[in-house]
Amino acid sequence: MSISNYSVPTNPYEDWRGSERRGFVPTARQKVILDAYAEAVATGLYYTKDIYVVVSKKLGLTPEQLAQCTTNVDGGDFGYDLYQARSCYNAMTQHKAVDDAAAALCNLQVGMKLGTLIFNDHKRTTDVSVLQSADPSQVALQGKRGAYKVTFTTDALSIKCAIERAASKGVRKDSFEDFAASLRSPLSATTVIQPRTESASADLFAAA
Repeated sequence: MSISNYSVPTNPYEDWRGSERRGFVPTARQKVILDAYAEAVATGLYYTKDIYVVVSKKLGLTPEQLAQCTTNVDGGDFGYDLYQARSCYNAMTQHKAVDDAAAALCNLQVGMKLGTLIFNDHKRTTDVSVLQSADPSQVALQGKRGAYKVTFTTDALSIKCAIERAASKGVRKDSFEDFAASLRSPLSATTVIQPRTESASADLFAAA
């Protein structure tokens, strides 16, 4: 499908239904606008009105196509189509980031010890290990908050960020890159890099 024969859908919402789900495969028509959107974002554009102008020119839309408005929304059907494309693009980018993080962590095998993590609540969770990891967007973990055992579910990208945050706060010795590399070393089956030990008086719930 060429850019010159791009068509604006009469019902963008229905056309993009399910497009934010993992594994979504865009149609040829959708891929055209997704590629154009990605190119616009890659140039540093951020605001919707700027992206709208660049993408509409890239697709060679006519004034009639831009004026089409069966959905009664600002920007007409094309504006709504572009909005849906942006949501799909962001979801696909997020899914890829999660998958890449899982791959770097050897798909987070059950029983893997992750050490001390700091998630975006800025609280330390120690002795973290993997309970279940069939889906990288739904990884079950167990660990400790102070003297309390906790279990929770998160995604692989959040785990990566939690390792990086813990390293930046100095509560573990290894960076994410170091930890990921250790999983692929010949000794990884028997050796796990351990986070720096905390003193007995350390306040595990203190704000970082």
